[in-house]
Amino acid sequence: MSGGFDPGVSDLDLVAVTGPDVEAIDLVGLERMHRDFVIDKPEWSDRIEIVYVGRTALWSLRTHPGPLAVISPGEPFHLRSERVVEWLQNWYLVREAGVTLRGPIPAAVVPPITWAEFVAATLHYAEEVSNRSFDEATPSSLAYAVLTMCRALRTVRTQTHGSKQEAAAWTQERMPDWAWLIDAALGCRLSRGASGFDDVRTRAAGMRFIRLLGDEITGTPYTCSSVVTAFAVRRPPQEMRIPSKLELAETASWLIARTSPSSTSCTAEIELTDRWALPAGLNPSSCRKVSNLPCTASV
Repeated sequence: MSGGFDPGVSDLDLVAVTGPDVEAIDLVGLERMHRDFVIDKPEWSDRIEIVYVGRTALWSLRTHPGPLAVISPGEPFHLRSERVVEWLQNWYLVREAGVTLRGPIPAAVVPPITWAEFVAATLHYAEEVSNRSFDEATPSSLAYAVLTMCRALRTVRTQTHGSKQEAAAWTQERMPDWAWLIDAALGCRLSRGASGFDDVRTRAAGMRFIRLLGDEITGTPYTCSSVVTAFAVRRPPQEMRIPSKLELAETASWLIARTSPSSTSCTAEIELTDRWALPAGLNPSSCRKVSNLPCTASV
């Protein structure tokens, strides 16, 4: 649980781990159960988010092709033909902070997932969100995207996970010119879309802000843990593993080149925090600041 639950507003987020794969369970019966639940408790209408996943599929999440069975706000109960690894952020949070309602503890059904993998998945998701078209998005969807991008930025920059409210406050402090827009997103969320993000100015600003944060996230200064994250990003999900020293060195060089690809006027030696070293023919003075990766240069 990451905190930030607002009664009457927040969704009910659940993971249901099934014995067989989801194609073999009673999907029609589950759909009827969800429908009857909302009839009996209308205050939860459009506030239920449940993903059903087979136990074998979840334990082999990096290689299992799916599908998953999902119900979420604005989305009826149905099968989603997605690889299980595409939900890695969810699985990480379930394992690290989930509360068992019935059955085994999360660590017994979710395999170990590294923080680097979680941040890599956050980067992937933030890039996907920033590239969406929001021209026809509802106010709630646009506000949700703004707050999601705030949380992604905070996660990548601080290497910690938190609630949308914490991320909103953190981003407002660092980007005061956009504080009004983040306030509008928070207000829209609390009103469940009844107010805010319904005028041209706010919607246009929201779309610009989402793309701005997308650029900020993909250009985040790199730490030693971020090098491990980049290693994970550049490999297929089925090949996730702890990198060797040589692979970390190559990945750090790739990060520097990606930050400043045209800087080749002098030679820099980039040292990781535990003294692993690599050469890179780049000018460190023109590179973005690289936290915990000090540069020394000779011209």
